[in-house]
Amino acid sequence: MNTAANMRTISPIRKITIVLRISADEYLQFYRGVRQVSARSTDGQQVVLPAKVLRPFVTHNGISGTFTFSVSAQGKLLDIRQVA
Repeated sequence: MNTAANMRTISPIRKITIVLRISADEYLQFYRGVRQVSARSTDGQQVVLPAKVLRPFVTHNGISGTFTFSVSAQGKLLDIRQVA
């Protein structure tokens, strides 16, 4: 018999999309101590990400593309993917 006390609560996961254009010179600042990237999502939200999560996407030209990331209800970054 299932009761409300026995059922697990599933936290909603939010998907947020941002477009980034960061030159190689600008990204060097992240190696020099800047720890966060601030951007506006495609739906107008101001978002702040740890710069280190973008390292897999850095090229010799910097970072350029559209990224979607998942955030838990508690605000924890769960996943980030380049979609374009």
